[in-house]
Amino acid sequence: MRIRNVVARWPGSVHDSRIFSSSHLKAQFEEGVYGGVLLGDRGYPLRRFLITPVRRPATHAEAQFNESHKKTRCCIERTFGVLKSRFSCLSFGLRTTPLRASNIIVACAVLHNLAIDWDEPRFPQPIGLALEGL
Repeated sequence: MRIRNVVARWPGSVHDSRIFSSSHLKAQFEEGVYGGVLLGDRGYPLRRFLITPVRRPATHAEAQFNESHKKTRCCIERTFGVLKSRFSCLSFGLRTTPLRASNIIVACAVLHNLAIDWDEPRFPQPIGLALEGL
């Protein structure tokens, strides 16, 4: 659930595959800086370092691969859900300049990782409920 890379300078309507195609991270994977692979949805092209689902699975093994791929991507999507639950401003939109919004998004990702390091609960108790017991 740790966030390893953030690109927060694109408008929300841009598809993530477009953002990735022009990122430093993609260039680093192409150069072999990182081992391993990334998971992408059907909007991404298949690359040696980027695994996407089989478009039309014809065998049981391909169907199983797609199911495993889907389950793993759910973990990734869950990370975004936890991030948005910790920082509700990310769910409702940031009403500020694009530059400031980018900085806020990066700050939220950093704070999310710190919360993991410090074993903070994923879904903090609302402030009103926390104060009732005092």
